Amino acid sequence: MTSYPGKARQLRRSETPAEKLAWDLLRDRRFQGFKFRRQYPIGNCIVDFCCYQYKLVVELEGTIHSQPSWLLKDKEREAYLKRLGYKVLSRMEL
Repeated sequence: MTSYPGKARQLRRSETPAEKLAWDLLRDRRFQGFKFRRQYPIGNCIVDFCCYQYKLVVELEGTIHSQPSWLLKDKEREAYLKRLGYKVLSRMEL
């Protein structure tokens, strides 16, 4: 079994084109001076992007997330993150 830091590292190495574009916009405090981290472990989740200071999570969802089985998982995950105090912005990849 891969550890969360190991899994996060693996996800960073296999970014989607949308994640690469988003990271180019968010990295190095380029967006409003906010410090974002990518593929960031929070509890039992690894989120695409996180601004820890403001507890903001940005998720880019692939087309698989439009399938009914994923919709429930995503709702539960978002509820979990909200219980931890995070605001979640989720968008479908184009």
